[in-house]
Amino acid sequence: MIDGDHAEPYLLRPIGFVRSSLRRREDCPPQGWEGAPDAWLEIAPAFAEGLDGVTPGCELVLLTWLHEARRDVLKVHPRGNPDNPLRGVFATRSPDRPNPIGLHRVEVIEIEKPARVRVRPLEVVDGTPIVDIKSSAGSLVSRSARDRTPAALVLLNADDFGRSPEINAAVVQAHREGVLTSASLMVTGEVFEDAVRLARATPTLAVGLHLMVVNGRAALPHREIPHLVDSGGCFPDDPLRVGLHYAFSRAAQAELAKEVAAQFDRFAATGLPLSHVDGHQHLHVHPVVFNLLLPLAEQHGAYGVRLPRDDLGLALRHDREQALAKVAWAVALALVCRWCARRMRGRRLVAPQRVYGVLQSGRMHEAYVLAVLRRLRGTAAELYLHPSLAEQSEALGANRGDLATLLSPAVRQEIAVCDLRLTTYQGLYEVR
Repeated sequence: MIDGDHAEPYLLRPIGFVRSSLRRREDCPPQGWEGAPDAWLEIAPAFAEGLDGVTPGCELVLLTWLHEARRDVLKVHPRGNPDNPLRGVFATRSPDRPNPIGLHRVEVIEIEKPARVRVRPLEVVDGTPIVDIKSSAGSLVSRSARDRTPAALVLLNADDFGRSPEINAAVVQAHREGVLTSASLMVTGEVFEDAVRLARATPTLAVGLHLMVVNGRAALPHREIPHLVDSGGCFPDDPLRVGLHYAFSRAAQAELAKEVAAQFDRFAATGLPLSHVDGHQHLHVHPVVFNLLLPLAEQHGAYGVRLPRDDLGLALRHDREQALAKVAWAVALALVCRWCARRMRGRRLVAPQRVYGVLQSGRMHEAYVLAVLRRLRGTAAELYLHPSLAEQSEALGANRGDLATLLSPAVRQEIAVCDLRLTTYQGLYEVR
């Protein structure tokens, strides 16, 4: 019989250390694809020769020693959430365990000779010892190769469900005939009831809440939220003006709490399962709004929340039109999403590592989406689009081109060739 207290110890010598912007354990997301940053692997000179053959685009399995973990723990609340029942550590991915070895699937981004490797995503603190590095599948797989790699998880979502009949019809068509996996419902949209009817008739379509706190109609009447809406019950169109108002007006904040709760209640009244929460023009990540929606999302059973962290480099390589605006949006959202990710830690909600669509809103053409799909490896990403059957397209919103992308045989084929797995926020939650 094995006696763990008296078993012979084994010596592990680190081959290097991680250099990361994550300084504290509480800053680390539970999984890499939930917002972990890039990091550098600094390999000791004595082991540098072992990196021969590692190239940018390769996928590696990294083993680390989680030196800040507790080694006397055998049961934990999964994801650090006390609402989750206690479970043995060997049935979880908790860092706290008798031998705190971390297992991370990462992509090589850059190599600096003689022995520095930049990878992503990596969810460990600065200074974490590196125990070993292995190929992801027995032999290194280059991004340029068309060999199979472990599937990435991909959500394809349609925003503005319930806004117009043309959008509603496009959403259902894109799901039944294309690759769309979910939609975000405007509970204050003009054809909200029709969208609910269609969703009930299409149970395989996951439906989330598209929170409306700018440029649209509110759920509550003007008399209940006079500091938020005009006499017709509509929010202002300018997101910057609205954001400043929410940040500094206590009256607006009090009314906003009522309005956000009302939109969650209106969704709940449909009887549809709540897949996720996002927001019109991404105002849901405004700190005031985000603090309101987090407990409500959990209370109503949502699986996740969109954090709009787009890939600026890819967007600019594809289309440099409005480059300055794209840079400004990317920087602003990156900062606020980092704060949001910290607020989500310890909660049951998940968020994809990347969200594509922010910087190409209204222009999610086939060529761009194909470039995104080819880039995905060992991660989780959401692509959101604005499909519509309307003849006239909106500059940043509903358009027929997005519908064509979702129905494209080339997109479906690329998903298969790249071994990507279509999923929903529930799917992400179940593999967290």
